Amino acid sequence: MEKNRKIILWGVPRSVSTAFERVFLERRDTVTFHEPFSPVFYYSKNRFSQRYSTVKHKAEYEYEFIRDSILNKAGKAPILFIKELAFHLQEISDDEFWRQFTHTFIIRSPEISLVSLYKLLPDMTLDETGFIAVKNIFDKVINNYKQIPIVIDGDKFRNHPELTIKHYCKLVNIPFQDTFTWNQKEILEWQNWANWHKDALESKSIYPSPLKRKSNYELPPKVHSMVEAVQPYYEALLPYILKFDIYE
Repeated sequence: MEKNRKIILWGVPRSVSTAFERVFLERRDTVTFHEPFSPVFYYSKNRFSQRYSTVKHKAEYEYEFIRDSILNKAGKAPILFIKELAFHLQEISDDEFWRQFTHTFIIRSPEISLVSLYKLLPDMTLDETGFIAVKNIFDKVINNYKQIPIVIDGDKFRNHPELTIKHYCKLVNIPFQDTFTWNQKEILEWQNWANWHKDALESKSIYPSPLKRKSNYELPPKVHSMVEAVQPYYEALLPYILKFDIYE
């Protein structure tokens, strides 16, 4: 393994990305960051959203401050792991910084992820579904950084966590560790969004996806329209999803 490995997992909301991150929180050789760039989207001077417009601006909400804070912790452990929702940045342009990372992605069918998102955020916007931003960053990684990104399917990860993580670790060039069970504990970085991470906070391991899902026929037309709008972005990443015989 190379020293000071830097890995980022770009996700869409409700893609099981926090459960994936939870596995890395248990590692003994890893410093983790949980969605550190969310203030850029919601609170910075050039915020992309007015959802929290009453929040007063602070210097620590700016991209450069957050980036430098991450760099200051790089080297504190052999592995630096960031879990980020892609829409928090929309796209990446700081090439000197982002070229240092192995870029990985986690996605989930819009018919599942958007239904889950709607329950938590009924007034969600198209940006907040995350799929357009994921595709923008995915394209940048391929075209500018010449990386073939690793893409995880959230539900397949839940059903085969150990197999997925073993292959993931091999592909990102880090040693595998058996960190699939843990004791419940408060996680400081999750406190501001605790209601979003309830399952991950209350769990003691990765649990399988439900065999049957409730119909979404009662959802408003807005949600159905959003599912249709983001489906092409989701499908563009499907050929890159990690596939194993056991998955099929």
